[in-house]
Amino acid sequence: STLSTERTAPSHERYTSPPSSTKHCFTIQPTTQKTMNEGIRLVDADDSSITVTWPAITSSSSSPTRYSLQYRPSTSPNDNGIDSGGSLLYTSLSTDLVSTTAKKNNLTGAGHGFWFRVSAATKSKTRVDKNATEYVEHACRKPFLVLSMMEESKRMPTPVVRIDSSAAAAASSQPNTYVAHVSWTQYEDPLLVGYKLQMRENEGGCKWSTVAQCLTGTEVRKKNLTSKHGYMFRVRPVCQGESGGYEQNLDVSVSEGGNTIPYSKVSDVVGVRRSGSASASSQSGSSA
Repeated sequence: STLSTERTAPSHERYTSPPSSTKHCFTIQPTTQKTMNEGIRLVDADDSSITVTWPAITSSSSSPTRYSLQYRPSTSPNDNGIDSGGSLLYTSLSTDLVSTTAKKNNLTGAGHGFWFRVSAATKSKTRVDKNATEYVEHACRKPFLVLSMMEESKRMPTPVVRIDSSAAAAASSQPNTYVAHVSWTQYEDPLLVGYKLQMRENEGGCKWSTVAQCLTGTEVRKKNLTSKHGYMFRVRPVCQGESGGYEQNLDVSVSEGGNTIPYSKVSDVVGVRRSGSASASSQSGSSA
């Protein structure tokens, strides 16, 4: 199968520079703002796949909403994703998704990127007879991009994230919150200055937010986390001489552009609280 689904979502945290330990482990404090907008957002991408997320869609049915997800290659640099005439053919990825996040594998041959759209799946309306206005489209009016093979080769390994349940972590956090310990492999580059860290809450439609612009160590503790859906993290090296990169480029890519190195693949989701459980746990994606 070329489509996998997983529960995922963004964050809203700011970096403060508390004292570092001998392990260069910093503590990062959150703000309270959640960043979520209507529309499909990019979660992750590599040189052959794209992972997307969207806000939950309310269904008139009493049963849980199932989603119909479609995609198509962008036809040109001027393709703005609008298909009012129905002339551009979308391919159905699934009409029976239960998650608000999905990954499309085996993407090749689209130098201009890819467009996705999603709707609540119903028995009476198939992908053939749905009107284009009934679909949720990109939050930004730009196609999502895969990485080049060169960009993919420069990415850092996926960071390792776990819930820190130690007494010291509990003592430093507010009641009814939890602490995530995030670590990554040192990046070997003579121009390395530090690491830029981002996170997102594991809820459909949430956006990536920057936690720290330039950490000097290879691990952090993110405390006072509250979401029952959990969080995921990604990191990239910050090197001397960076130019041409902008965070707004992350709306459509996992690279800020210019000569910056793309972000790592995203970590597993940690902190998911299942019904009837007060404990936080880790969660990875499933396939469909």
